[in-house]
Amino acid sequence: MKEILNNLSMRTKLMISYIIVFAVVIIGMLSLFLYYADRHASKEMRYSAESSLEQTQSLLNFKTASIRDILNIFSANNSLQTLLKKNASDYDIGSWQLDNDELQKLFLTAQSTPDMTDIQLYMWNGPASFLESSYIHNLRNYITTPFYQNYNFNTRHLSWYRGQDFLPAKNADNIIVLKNIPDMENYANIIGVVRLQFSKSIFSDTLNLAKTSPNTITYLASDSQIIASSDLNSEREGKILQGAYNIIHDNSQDQIESGTDISLDGAEYILYFVPIKNSKWSLYMLIPYSDIRLSSRSITIVAVISSLSMLIVSIFAAWILSEGYTKRLRILSQQMRNIDDSSIFFKELPAPSKDEVGVLTQNFNYMLYHISMLLDEKYKMGKAIKNAELIALQEQINPHFLYNTLDQIYWLSVRYKNPEISELVLNLSKFYKLSLSKGKSKVPLFSELEHVNTYVEIQNNRFDYPITLQTDIDENVKNFELPKLTLQPLIENAIIHGISPKDSPGMINISAHQNDRRFILIISDNGIGIDPEQLSALQSMFAGSLDTESGYGLQNVRNRLLLTFNGNVNISIESTINVGTKIQIEIWS
Repeated sequence: MKEILNNLSMRTKLMISYIIVFAVVIIGMLSLFLYYADRHASKEMRYSAESSLEQTQSLLNFKTASIRDILNIFSANNSLQTLLKKNASDYDIGSWQLDNDELQKLFLTAQSTPDMTDIQLYMWNGPASFLESSYIHNLRNYITTPFYQNYNFNTRHLSWYRGQDFLPAKNADNIIVLKNIPDMENYANIIGVVRLQFSKSIFSDTLNLAKTSPNTITYLASDSQIIASSDLNSEREGKILQGAYNIIHDNSQDQIESGTDISLDGAEYILYFVPIKNSKWSLYMLIPYSDIRLSSRSITIVAVISSLSMLIVSIFAAWILSEGYTKRLRILSQQMRNIDDSSIFFKELPAPSKDEVGVLTQNFNYMLYHISMLLDEKYKMGKAIKNAELIALQEQINPHFLYNTLDQIYWLSVRYKNPEISELVLNLSKFYKLSLSKGKSKVPLFSELEHVNTYVEIQNNRFDYPITLQTDIDENVKNFELPKLTLQPLIENAIIHGISPKDSPGMINISAHQNDRRFILIISDNGIGIDPEQLSALQSMFAGSLDTESGYGLQNVRNRLLLTFNGNVNISIESTINVGTKIQIEIWS
């Protein structure tokens, strides 16, 4: 077998490999798909059933609540309460007729839905104690009947019955609900019973809508009987319905949970149930597993046909791919052998397609191109570095020349005894000497303080009012290194924009201390402050959310600090008009 495989061509080996891989993947995907399709169908059916059950429960709760409200309003009616408390001795034919008419009006008001087919009133006293009619009855005449003996006159809840099980009904397709009428002045005293009769369709139509599959059965049942059900498709469904009812009521609902699988007449079902408010009923739903499997059967057939089609296509594709790949790989291999050191700058290989071989060829071309570009960039970069070093050396000449010239002017002013000029030139010379800082990019804090002190002395020669610089620096931070010329732009802003416009003596305070692992530097002045709009722009600039053309010096300080300390810097600014401005810089390790 091994010898046979070794003698096969590369194209044949690739094609067999592709076919095996494709077949394994397709069969595996089909198996997983069928498994998850069945689970998904079951999950979807359960979800649909639970949603339908919840919606149907809400609708039935609404209907029973509406009936309860109708009966409560009817029972509490003042006119009805008065009529039911009258004695037989209070009546003659004329007064009876008047009260009878009044009751008819109340019945018409209560009979607000076409599903209500009849309304009857039973009473101890009132008009019926004098004379009964087709819709008012004297309870004393019913003492020996099953109605009177079985009915609970002490309950405050509604009592529900099938039409054929209790009081005479116009037909068996009715549902009867009874409610005791209490004396509103003595709630424990029952003065009558009202009976409403509804068409069973008010519930059976709702149960039909609740069905989630063709063979789903939904029904309403009490502890003793089935009240109503969805339309049954066969006599067998009637037996299944009765069987489910028997299972529930042979066991308590506490022993059977909603969503339980049960077996009926050789078939498996899912049983759901929920209680209905304002009644002693529960809503039940039976879903056959055959419906769940039926819902996924069409998907299964499509999946199998699609898988077979994919397998056939895969065989053809394996042949084409194996032929195409082996041919172009041979070409690519030969072309790569032809590359020598002289051809690296730069002979492009053809890449006519976008598949793996094409991508490999493109990447090879990309590699050659970038090697060439990197060599070129290395040459140009080396040249640029040399130019930058030359420019940097040239730029250092100017400050040195200025410093030396200022030194000569200082000695001339001393010679000619002009102390003001000599002091100014000395400070200016000192200022530029500190600015050079021997070419260092970072200087200690004490050097920055000396630099800005010199700057303030120079500025005091310009203004009529003196500017005082005060410092409060902890000993342990005097050697903390900052980027060169960090403080000078901040002090310059404080003098030019804060202190000089107010034409009075100015004060600048610089404090620095260490708090935990944070270096905190605060610069404050008693200048004129910053208007709110400009302050907002500066705050946004310090927060990094706004680039602004104004505040270039401050932005330069911020950017240099961020670069020096890898972004571990926070700068905030506060200002009050005619009080002053405070800038706080926090740097943490």
